[in-house]
Amino acid sequence: MGIVKLMSVPITYILYKMGCFVTTYLYVLIFCSLTGLIAQLTVINKQINGFSVYGYIRYVTRPCLLMYFIPLSSAIMLRRCGGGLCESLFIVVLSISISILSAWVIGLTKHERNWIVENINTKMRKNRHEK
Repeated sequence: MGIVKLMSVPITYILYKMGCFVTTYLYVLIFCSLTGLIAQLTVINKQINGFSVYGYIRYVTRPCLLMYFIPLSSAIMLRRCGGGLCESLFIVVLSISISILSAWVIGLTKHERNWIVENINTKMRKNRHEK
């Protein structure tokens, strides 16, 4: 599957020679990555009984895309406001906060959230008893 992703290098080279823009490599890389993912999912689906490509897309890919687009859209909206250093720092802090909140709400299941909270509470209790 790695060869599919490595194909982005010669494809990008050919497109550059044809006069394409510098940012063309991003589109080629995305295309090659998606092609590689589809190839991997196809192979895994044939090798593992009970593996659901739809389930993978539903429980892995969709939350990842949401986690990407939510902070991106908020950063774009705030970026249009313009401003100096204070506004830029506010945008960075807000984007990080939205990313963490998105990861907590969208990216984790209820079981995973409970597991994280239990581990944090356990470590905090250990630290209290050590002092």
